[in-house]
Amino acid sequence: MIKSIEPRLGAEVGDSDGIRTVIFSANGFKSLFPLVEKLVQVAPSVEGWHFIALKPPRGFDFTFRFSDGEVEPDGWMFLPMRDASGALAIQVCMNGEDNIDEEIVRVVIETGVGERLFGELADCFVATQQDVRNSDRWLPISVLIPFLERTAKKGSGLN
Repeated sequence: MIKSIEPRLGAEVGDSDGIRTVIFSANGFKSLFPLVEKLVQVAPSVEGWHFIALKPPRGFDFTFRFSDGEVEPDGWMFLPMRDASGALAIQVCMNGEDNIDEEIVRVVIETGVGERLFGELADCFVATQQDVRNSDRWLPISVLIPFLERTAKKGSGLN
C-alpha cells in the first residue's frame, strides 16, 4: 500500500506489549524525508498503533546478523572526511572484521545513527588497515551520533 504512494518508501512493523509500531522509511532517499514526515502527520489515530517517521537511532550496542555471519559494531571506529564533492563522509574501521561488504557496513551505520542522521552523510567507506595506520584522528563509533548531531546543527562537520 505504501508503495502506491511512492515506490521508494518502505515500512517496518513491530509489536511490543500489544502496541504495534509502524516506522515509515525513505530507504536512503533524503529527498523523501518530508513525504515520510507528512505520512506520519496524516496517519489516523488508532488505539494500539504508533507511527514513526524515519528509522530512529539505536546506538551501536547490538549484533547485526546477515547471510554470511554477524558483526558487533560497538568496537568500531570512524574517521570523518570529505568525499570528492566536498560533502561529509566517514571511513569505518571494523577492528579486524575484514571482508564485510560496504553495503552491510552502511546498513549497520544507518541502524546505529538512525535514518535522519545517516542522511547527513554523503557516503560511508570501509577503511583498510593502511588507512588506519596513517591517521591518529580515528574516533570511537560510540561518538558518531553526537558528532553527526553537531554536524547537522552547524552545517559542517570538519574544520
